[in-house]
Amino acid sequence: MNTKLAAIAAVSLLLFAGCVSSAAKLGRVQNGMTKNQVVALLGNPDSASVRGHIEYFTYYLADETSGREQAYMVRLVDSRVESVGRFV
Repeated sequence: MNTKLAAIAAVSLLLFAGCVSSAAKLGRVQNGMTKNQVVALLGNPDSASVRGHIEYFTYYLADETSGREQAYMVRLVDSRVESVGRFV
């Protein structure tokens, strides 16, 4: 029984650590990066939408201070990062 509990705790910790490191990677996204560079850094977005030549990538990442998931947006104009931010 203790082995199962330890395994569950270890998997949970790894999943949480992966979310935190993903949120930290968001700070490395810079204006002018290509869409492919964003996906290589953050992975595929949780959702995406397109309006003309503007794309919006939404990522749900753990907030480093609270540990709760927050929605972050990457706005691409002509397939290049124009802005990055958190939904309030």
